[in-house]
Amino acid sequence: MMCLPKALPIVFVCNVFLVMASNRVFIGEMTYNTVLVGHGLESFYTRDIFGCSHKCFENTNCTSFNFEIQPQTQRRLCELNSEVVNFKSHQRKKRGFVFVLSLRTVQVRKKVL
Repeated sequence: MMCLPKALPIVFVCNVFLVMASNRVFIGEMTYNTVLVGHGLESFYTRDIFGCSHKCFENTNCTSFNFEIQPQTQRRLCELNSEVVNFKSHQRKKRGFVFVLSLRTVQVRKKVL
């Protein structure tokens, strides 16, 4: 199992992925060297996994994404995926990528003092 370093506003705790934006938190599960095929919504290049997760976060049809973690360049491929009932049967091994399945999006209430 590989863990990436902690970084704000993204936190990696081994295979759990958290993104915090305004009053919502995106929680996902990461699978390394794996992609989902056949359910693409949109493909684009971005600098980091935060840009990829943010686009998925904003798209109500996005339930997961594939992100190119290697090579370490300024432009890495992000593929947003739509909902599938049995996603494991649509996964394929692909070195240098990570598959992030959206587990849940949580609204965070602001505390009033």
